[in-house]
Amino acid sequence: MTSWKFDRVWRGTVTAGLLAAGLVLGGCSATESQQTDEMSLGSSKTISQSATKPVPATASPEASARSEIARHFDKLVVKVASFKDAQPSGVAVSESGRVFVSFPYWSAKPELGLAEVFPDGTTRPYPTVGWNCWDGQPGPSALHTLVSAEAIAIDDLDYLWVLDSGNPQAGDGIVTAGPKLVRIDLTDNSIAQVFYLDHKRQLGPTSFLSDFRVDIEKRVAYLADAGSGAIVVYDLSRRWAASRLVGDPSTAPVPGTEFTADATRAAGAGRLGVWGLELSNDREWLYYQPLGSRELYRVPTAALLNTELGDQEVKLQVETLGNLGTAVDGLWFDTDERLYAAGLENHAIIVREPHGQVETVVAGPELRWPDSLTIAADGYLYFTTSMRHLSSPYSTQATRHEPYALMRVSVEKVQQAVKAAIRAEEARERAAEARASAERKRREAELARRAADTQRQVAEQAARKVEVQAEAVYEAHALRSQASQSVATVARHERRAAEQARFKVREAELRATSAREATDVAERLMRLARARAEEALVLRDRALAAQVDVELAEAEVRAAQVALKEAELVFQESERQLGLAERALAATGLQALQTWAAAKKADQTADAVNEDLYSAQAAAEVARRIAEQATQQAVAAEFAETPGVIQQTGTASVPTD
Repeated sequence: MTSWKFDRVWRGTVTAGLLAAGLVLGGCSATESQQTDEMSLGSSKTISQSATKPVPATASPEASARSEIARHFDKLVVKVASFKDAQPSGVAVSESGRVFVSFPYWSAKPELGLAEVFPDGTTRPYPTVGWNCWDGQPGPSALHTLVSAEAIAIDDLDYLWVLDSGNPQAGDGIVTAGPKLVRIDLTDNSIAQVFYLDHKRQLGPTSFLSDFRVDIEKRVAYLADAGSGAIVVYDLSRRWAASRLVGDPSTAPVPGTEFTADATRAAGAGRLGVWGLELSNDREWLYYQPLGSRELYRVPTAALLNTELGDQEVKLQVETLGNLGTAVDGLWFDTDERLYAAGLENHAIIVREPHGQVETVVAGPELRWPDSLTIAADGYLYFTTSMRHLSSPYSTQATRHEPYALMRVSVEKVQQAVKAAIRAEEARERAAEARASAERKRREAELARRAADTQRQVAEQAARKVEVQAEAVYEAHALRSQASQSVATVARHERRAAEQARFKVREAELRATSAREATDVAERLMRLARARAEEALVLRDRALAAQVDVELAEAEVRAAQVALKEAELVFQESERQLGLAERALAATGLQALQTWAAAKKADQTADAVNEDLYSAQAAAEVARRIAEQATQQAVAAEFAETPGVIQQTGTASVPTD
């Protein structure tokens, strides 16, 4: 690993390009040149995961864009070099762009322990062939050769550092004079310094050094001891080493932890402690994670360097940063404090944002145990794939598929693509929101239309009821009109009958008057006759006296008697006519009274019919208003769905039928 910090992290896609690469496997006597073949990319872009938890993800546009880009592995990742017979581990890139890769002694002794990789993919032993020719024996030969180059890094002064674990095959035990830090001057490719670690006094019997970081300003190196579960602090000035947090839960594996990649259980890997290390940009914090854990931790470097603090006091300052969702190997900070990690269980390079969110950078089945990673000055993220889980001591089956690879991703181009993808994702979200809003409005309009239809139906039913009532009222009005006409006709007939009766009464009155006048005449005649009779009696008396006048008197008496009888007959006739007139008058009065009662009853019936008509007209007016309101609501609902042209006054023109 290197210590170069680039300005920005990658967030975009790269035009898929495959570089021809090759490797010269330099032995102690000869080298062999080999050109790399094209990277064979699987069609499946899904991340292989077994019983592990997935990397946390969010529904933000950036997370969605990264997830979308990460699926296009073949368009993102360029193979720099492939290695047929050697498993790569560490990778480092100098400020000038020189690329170096280390090859530990794991399942078999590599022909190269450290190599410089050229742009065409070929390699050469570095710094010399001699440093790559360990004879497999402890002691003097291990002093000036690389036994097992686990990790590499470049410091702030552009020196290349190599961590030699001195533990070949990762478990056979530490070789005397094997554990060391080698500092190489890149200007002349010479060995600047070698810092040896006393494996008996400074390391434990089960120590296995897997990673390191150098703080050149403080002249100190931090080493990950995965075998002992400890952080080794090495004072470069005093060449003194001390193990801190030995067996602490943060540096030790979680009991019972196992992980699976490629459907292969990495037996024993879950029993290894602190594996990957990384210093914060200000060198104030050391970040780390055990291989047998998925939790990320950090501890202040000041606490590790304070010799007056014991492990228990240092332990109190350890911070747990959360679950990364996968076992990881290499760690790397960019200048924005984004922590990149090589995800082993999900075949991915992941990044932890400063606020703690974990996202996938790139993923694919080709990332089979991504090991170390670094970011070069040109913005490329370099990483190796070692397939360590398919080789001993983690697997007893020879299932690895060579070649191993060194890969890179263009950070700048991927960053641009991520931004474009974010914009596209945001546009998609806005479009989705617009579609959802339109759908909501459509549904609201549909509901309003349905409500309007319901109200219209109710109004129509009410209108129909009103129409029925109106028809009934109209019929009643017609009946009333007919009744009124009948009553008027009857009244006219009754008035005519009454007039006739009054005429007859007047005639009877006239007749009675005539009869009374005749009676008066008869009475006068009777009085006159009586007077004459009296006179006749006087005359008869006189006739007695005078015989001469007797006959005359008798004649006058007889005439008077005849006149009296006539007068009595006339009086009787008058009495009879008067009785008839009185009876006719009584009958006419009764008939007139009955006619008046019938006319009054007809008027009352007409008044009741008029009241019903007025009530029906009021109900019809209410129904008409309800129908008008329902029609207005229906028009408003239809206008809400298909609004008209917006006038300059801010009002909408309602569409007319």
